[in-house]
Amino acid sequence: MALPPPPLEIFQEQQPPPQPPPPRRRNTITTLQQMFHHWNCAKPIPFLVSISIGLIFRFFVPKPAKLTHQAWSLLSIFLTTILGLILSPLPLGAWAMVCVTISVSTKTLSFSSALSAATSEITWLIVISFFFARGFVKTGLGERIAAWFVKMLGKSTLGLSYGLVICEAVVAPAMPSSTARAGGVFGPIIKSLAVNAGSSPEEGTKRKLGSFLIQSQLQSPPPPSTPPSPPPMSTATLLTCSHSPLLRHRRRHHHHISTTITTISHHLKTKTNHHHISLHPFIHHHSPLPPLKPLSSLQPLCASQSSSTSTSPPPSPPPSSSGGAKWVPLIISLGIGLILRFAIPCPSGLTVQGWQLLSIFITTISGLVLAPLPVGAWSFLALTASVVSNTLSFSSAFSAFTNEVIWLIVISFFFARGFVKTGLGNRVATWFVKMLGGSTLGLSYGLTISESLIAPAMPSTTARAGGVFLPIIKSLAESDGSRVGDGTERRIGAYLVQSQFQSAGNSSALFLTAAAQNLLCLKLAEELGVKIASPWVTWFKAASLPAIVALLVTPLILYKIYPPETKDTPDAPAMASEKLRNMGPVTKNEWVMVGTMLLAVSLWVFGERIGVSSVVAAMLGLSVLLLLGVLDWDDCLSEKSAWDTLAWFAVLVGMAGQLTNLGVVSWMSGAVAKGLKAMHLSWPAAFALLQAAYFFVHYLFASQTGHVGALYSAFLAMNLASGVPGVLAALALAYNTNLFGALTHYSSGQAAVYYGAGYVGLPDVFKLGFVMALVNAAIWVVVGGFWWKILGLY
Repeated sequence: MALPPPPLEIFQEQQPPPQPPPPRRRNTITTLQQMFHHWNCAKPIPFLVSISIGLIFRFFVPKPAKLTHQAWSLLSIFLTTILGLILSPLPLGAWAMVCVTISVSTKTLSFSSALSAATSEITWLIVISFFFARGFVKTGLGERIAAWFVKMLGKSTLGLSYGLVICEAVVAPAMPSSTARAGGVFGPIIKSLAVNAGSSPEEGTKRKLGSFLIQSQLQSPPPPSTPPSPPPMSTATLLTCSHSPLLRHRRRHHHHISTTITTISHHLKTKTNHHHISLHPFIHHHSPLPPLKPLSSLQPLCASQSSSTSTSPPPSPPPSSSGGAKWVPLIISLGIGLILRFAIPCPSGLTVQGWQLLSIFITTISGLVLAPLPVGAWSFLALTASVVSNTLSFSSAFSAFTNEVIWLIVISFFFARGFVKTGLGNRVATWFVKMLGGSTLGLSYGLTISESLIAPAMPSTTARAGGVFLPIIKSLAESDGSRVGDGTERRIGAYLVQSQFQSAGNSSALFLTAAAQNLLCLKLAEELGVKIASPWVTWFKAASLPAIVALLVTPLILYKIYPPETKDTPDAPAMASEKLRNMGPVTKNEWVMVGTMLLAVSLWVFGERIGVSSVVAAMLGLSVLLLLGVLDWDDCLSEKSAWDTLAWFAVLVGMAGQLTNLGVVSWMSGAVAKGLKAMHLSWPAAFALLQAAYFFVHYLFASQTGHVGALYSAFLAMNLASGVPGVLAALALAYNTNLFGALTHYSSGQAAVYYGAGYVGLPDVFKLGFVMALVNAAIWVVVGGFWWKILGLY
């Protein structure tokens, strides 16, 4: 019997068991890279290097005898700034903001000194030059001029190069951005010419034409009058990347340059009567100019494989929009100012300069009401008029751009964006719905309380409405079958919208930092000599009792006069619980947001005791959010409402301050005081009359901050002239500024948000707005008057 063959394994060489790989030696760089693998904040190594060198320079290098400690400290901060610009731990703007914060928080510079360049003529010249460059690209004028030079000088390669170089020299003084010229005008033209001449990025053909034109245009220096610009992508990058190996063509075209010139000439003729000329139809569809598309008319090159040039006809330009100013409001606004300036004699108590500035200010206010242009654009025109007419010097006209309160408002918009971006505001509101949402009334109280809690750290009523509470209300309403357009709005949605809308004014009035207009009011009061010690605490103490009473009463009153059809909402807590589960645990960014806002609010409350102003506290908070990656610089740049507010309100504040300096405000208040005295009114009666007039005149305004800029100073001056105590008058007007935000569907930003949801009809908006205005007036007069007497405001 044959034995079975032995297993194959015994003939094989036994392999040793696998050994674990030898441990890798970890150096410091590897350790740091692993530690910060998921780091989405500032780049740690550039950040540490920049900060460390500045600290070493400040504390370990001996100070020269001829320098003060302040100068040495500023030099070290400046060195840190320059290193950060080179090493880029953050984008340039964010890093500059962090370094400005350091210089102000360490008291190396005052706030006005740190931002003094905001009043520099050179700074604004550079800013405006970017707008000019945008106009050249938007209108297509730069491209038209370049095409004309190509037509005239482009019959040879050298002539083509000279044509482009001369053209850029001609365009440069009025288009002050080399990057815009490269990406918006000359890069596309050079690509078009090169492709049609058979010069592609492939080896052997890129030297045919494209490389020479790129280098010639890149190396030709711009005129010395062109101001420098720090764009994110350089001219060299834009021009060289147009022939990058990443953009290789699938086809080759061997055409003579003259063919392209003929085509361009024909293109110019066909575009003579058009709004915009574009060479982009000649660009190959495999060769876009990365990474920018500066012109909306960018089209692919339609090239055939035949020896003759064949292009599809260029598309018709889009219909031109009307644009520009609205003529009737413009004429009315200008007419009012001109009549005041030239048809009415200057009063004896005023200088010609003061009377002229008053006429410009009245024109500005008329434009804010009639809106011939957007608010920021109109304010800029008024500012230009004040400087061109020599009514104000440039530095005086722009002095408010270094104002602490205005920058505090700007930063408050960034904080509000952080609440929305991280989802923290949404989480807080949803938690209150879970706790109190068993009935419609309880649901309303839960939303109201949650807004009151997050208001001091989210200083934008509009952001709270649109970013947090309206989405929650719509979700709750739709889950209960309350939808817009099918007759079910009154089930629950209409009541919740109105309750939140009417309560928002009292939430904003409760805290100084709950709304942008609160800070503006106190700044304007300070311009008139009414200074409030410990403003955050004083504001909260004076508002606390009347605001809390109003917050408790508002949902209940609306529940009676505008009742929901659904009284119980047993599913709401379960929905909120499910939503919280879907949101998951509190994220790192939310915790950072919580800690940052606790820091900011603490410094707003107690900062004056340790010498930290409100704006410095806000700058510290913003720096933390930028360094830890909760916000990035693009978030700040895209917050258009913040920059718009900076532009137009700085103009109004600056003009108001100059009117005070020129004696216009005191003259006006004195005239009103004489009229009130002639009526034999006591100061309480004058106070009540002026407060009521200030409140109900808001029917003529579509912006709370616009109302403040137009009338707050004048009404406060009239109160003071009537003998009303200054702090009482300033605070009462400021509280009113929040309360009239719920009068109409256009009275505030949050009004537009809530009305736009569609749950409440326009008649109900006006009726409930007026009724709740009377309710709030009664609460603030009775409860507030009693409370303010106890606090000693009068």
